[in-house]
Amino acid sequence: MRADILHLMKTMKKAAWRGWIHCLSWLRRHRAYPG
Repeated sequence: MRADILHLMKTMKKAAWRGWIHCLSWLRRHRAYPG
């Protein structure tokens, strides 16, 4: 059970990190101008 929770947390962390990177790249693409 404990190992399962640890695995779930690790997967969620990775998914959140990928989502953050995707959001940053999306913002950079749609706001190419500075400011």
